[in-house]
Amino acid sequence: MMEAKLKVSCWCCEKCVSSRRHKVCQSGDDPEVFLPLSSTIESESNSESTGSIKTDSSRILSQTSPQCGFGRSDGYNLDMSINTSLLVGNKKGLKGSSDGFYDVSPLDHLYQVLNYHPKYITVFLDTHNFLLRGIGPIPYDQRCYIGIMAAARHQCSYLVKSLAASFLACGGDERWLGGLEHIPQKLRNLCEVNRILAHRPWLLSKHHIKILNQGTDTWSISELTHALVLMAHFHSLASFVFACGIRLEAEQKQNLCRSSSGSTSDQGPFNISGSDSDAEIDRILERMKILSTETENEVSQEELRKRFDKIESQATKLMTKKKETKSLDLLQFVEDPEFLFIDFANRDPDLGITPFDVREFAWEDSGSGFMNWLNWDMTNLLDSKFTEAQEMTYYKMGHKQNVDTFTFRRAIWNYIHCLLGMFHDDYNYEEIDHLLENNLKWYIKAATCTPETIVYKNYCSFMKEFLDSEKVHIGIMVLEARLQAELLYSLRAIARHMT
Repeated sequence: MMEAKLKVSCWCCEKCVSSRRHKVCQSGDDPEVFLPLSSTIESESNSESTGSIKTDSSRILSQTSPQCGFGRSDGYNLDMSINTSLLVGNKKGLKGSSDGFYDVSPLDHLYQVLNYHPKYITVFLDTHNFLLRGIGPIPYDQRCYIGIMAAARHQCSYLVKSLAASFLACGGDERWLGGLEHIPQKLRNLCEVNRILAHRPWLLSKHHIKILNQGTDTWSISELTHALVLMAHFHSLASFVFACGIRLEAEQKQNLCRSSSGSTSDQGPFNISGSDSDAEIDRILERMKILSTETENEVSQEELRKRFDKIESQATKLMTKKKETKSLDLLQFVEDPEFLFIDFANRDPDLGITPFDVREFAWEDSGSGFMNWLNWDMTNLLDSKFTEAQEMTYYKMGHKQNVDTFTFRRAIWNYIHCLLGMFHDDYNYEEIDHLLENNLKWYIKAATCTPETIVYKNYCSFMKEFLDSEKVHIGIMVLEARLQAELLYSLRAIARHMT
């Protein structure tokens, strides 16, 4: 039985003392309980009528080889043995699943980190599994390859290598892993929308959809919707992977070296040795209290837009450094690698692009309604995931108890959307300045827009009083808010093409 080994680690699991276990959240009431971790994650199929995969998350964490907890900073590498006979799409010799599909160890460490939040990981796995092997118009191997193309835009070796293993296990053509020149033209036609969604989603228009939907090597609307969801899913998942420092062992060593040798100016507005951050949570709590007691005055749309523009403009000053070294084994999956993120505020004025008005095309109404017409199961799963990410709370902040974090969470979500050019006309953007410190803003911007630039120093330095589970929670919000933004840009473009 062929095996491959990936050594991976993550920052939130590096601080291990003696427990040799990963400290995760067992319930919504107490995120401080130790649970053992399994080396595999099992999936079960729904009825044949839907063909979707239902994940039994209660079996995710059953038994494990020694894992990591918290308390040390020298790094802990998890040696994961990947049995490729159990990877996505291989139906030979599998037991316990009627359709032969299992979700296994290529993304095992990602699942362990996500398990800080058990309710969220349930809906995440249901969605992830459905996208890759539920009922849909795109063959399984091509779904994995689209994921490879998406993750490669952010140089995410962890996801690319995992998806490559799954691609082969689905019966994919090994020659395709040699690069884009070996894949069918139909797949290669996705490269332009892939790079736009990854770095400047506001540029996506009905023109791009028309090119893909008409002419030769065309994509049907249902195929194209599935492909765009896959790309958005893996772009945003790459954000989470980098935000939590989930990396292959070789990358982790290189990353720690970059972090220790880089100057403070390269790594954002952080002050590692300063004691000022000790009072960050107290300041946030005080500001939330003030905001909750203030009487809301009627604010004109013009004034709200000015406040939005101010936050946008401020974001341009939070410089993120471009990654200097591009992984040569990932460039083969990237077309036009020099096409990178630019701030929405610095967009080309000649293009006439205005902020995306969420009121006119909101997920709750237009987005989910349009997707329901194409794929009801996928829409429900995405909707559940967005809801869980936005509403998830343990009423804690650091070691403070009984805290209503709604205002803080809303500020993070809307700030992520603001970075991607999305305007909420019912939100006072002044709250972002009141609640989000510059170091947190920098981290959110880097995780959302240029996740490959984040280093260990960044993770350690923002919101020092936050628990690791809370930093993972912020990573989840980046994942979901970015995913929703990319989906809204995509679905709007498709809707405009069809009308």
